[in-house]
Amino acid sequence: MAHSKRGPDRRQFANPSSTKQARFGDRRTRPDRRRNGYISKLELCRGLPYEQLESIFDRCPVKTLNAGDVLLEPGQGNHYLYFLLSGRLDVRLKSATSPVADTIGVGETVGEMSIIDGKPTSAHVSAGEASTVIAVHQDVFWSKIAISPTTVRNLSRILAERMRKRNEVTLRALEQELRFEQLQNELKAAHEIQVGMLPPGPNLIPECDAVEVIGRMDVVKSVGGDLYDAFYLDDDRICVAIGDVSSKGTPAALFMVRTATLLRVELSKTNGLAESVSQLNARLCDINIPNMFVSLIVMVIDLTNGNATYVIAGHPPLLASLGGQPWVDIGAPAGLIAGVLDDTVYETGGVTLRPGDRLVLYTDGVTEARDEDRNFYTQPRLREFLSDLETDDPGVIVEAIFSDVASFSGRMQQSDDITVVTVKYLGHKG
Repeated sequence: MAHSKRGPDRRQFANPSSTKQARFGDRRTRPDRRRNGYISKLELCRGLPYEQLESIFDRCPVKTLNAGDVLLEPGQGNHYLYFLLSGRLDVRLKSATSPVADTIGVGETVGEMSIIDGKPTSAHVSAGEASTVIAVHQDVFWSKIAISPTTVRNLSRILAERMRKRNEVTLRALEQELRFEQLQNELKAAHEIQVGMLPPGPNLIPECDAVEVIGRMDVVKSVGGDLYDAFYLDDDRICVAIGDVSSKGTPAALFMVRTATLLRVELSKTNGLAESVSQLNARLCDINIPNMFVSLIVMVIDLTNGNATYVIAGHPPLLASLGGQPWVDIGAPAGLIAGVLDDTVYETGGVTLRPGDRLVLYTDGVTEARDEDRNFYTQPRLREFLSDLETDDPGVIVEAIFSDVASFSGRMQQSDDITVVTVKYLGHKG
């Protein structure tokens, strides 16, 4: 006779595991079971009894970190061993601005050195992404977990691997530091070479008694792309030039040196000013450096009569105060920036200077300087500032422009070099 599965006899044929599941629930779906499922992933706890660890970790706090949150800082006292349950931790050797030297993955630990030697932490540890850690107090670790020889072996292996990895990272960091130091020395040398290419300031032609030329350049990097120059072409003529290379850094500095050198070479020939600038442009195009070009104003002043001839190649217009009149823009004729099209033809403009007349040449680092609200300084502001400036001293004018730009910018870091050249005509050369 078949046994009935009804009534009391049903228990006899019930699946024991089903009965246990009915009474206690499936441990794999219980909240505590899910929370402690990470234990099998912890490297330090490999080979240890799961039940023992579960009871320990149940009483340890869990901490959630957003990306960028700091867990440990150098010099900080620490009494916890942190197990990473999810996410990623970034380790930096010195500070938050140092490059990432190591990463901590899920199942790994951080903070073990400070609970071993009792000293403050030596590294900066932060969350590389949203992360979760569980914090085990050092007293709990030593009294509950580290008493097992298995834990000691795991810890020794982890520390050995970490020290080996740390040595490799340290060697790479040292190598990078040496390379950085070498690069800094090279940039310093490049800066000195670049400055040596420019006339010593602030008075660019101190021996000239007919014209006073004052210049100043501030670079945003060790080497910049702006240039200025002033020199005699012959006994009766001088050249004043200003330029701005399209890029920044070492490539721009090299292009700037090339431009300044070629400018003198071409102007030393018997060609007129427009032809000289056209030849300069063609020579720059021959260099064939992608996305590298230069804006220029090149001016030749005849000291015997005050006649000034100039070429503008894609550069901001010069400003002039003639005969005591307000400052005005002189931006025509305007030509293409140099170094783009080798067959570009340039035209000259002219102005006759009288004693006391002043000119200001500048790069767009002045007019495109930004304040903390990212507003531009602008050319109209510069013109208005010069009009309100109660001085005709070219040296004072240069310094006043730099001071006003700095006041306008406030704490805003500028991204472009700033160069200003002021010319004051003193009188005809006899």
